Amino acid sequence: MDTTKKAKNLINQEKYDKALKMLELEIKKFGKTKPEKLKGDDQKKLLRFLQLKANALSRRGQLRNAQEILEDLVKGGFKDSETLGMYARTYKDCYY
Repeated sequence: MDTTKKAKNLINQEKYDKALKMLELEIKKFGKTKPEKLKGDDQKKLLRFLQLKANALSRRGQLRNAQEILEDLVKGGFKDSETLGMYARTYKDCYY
């Protein structure tokens, strides 16, 4: 099973700390490179790792941290339904 599937399973099992540790290790492999600077599979991987990290943070109640990650993705041009939906959800959770 690949890292994204493992992390998603951990998040679904509410094991947020384990998922975040796993995702942080994968994200560190890219250094400080932002996903918009990458191409192909590397871009897709880093984007998904960051989305999953934001998901785990928001489910853990760290909405502002999740919003910061998602805001950076949107500013970087990632305006796909997954990213925008997660971003909107964090704001909804802040107010409802």
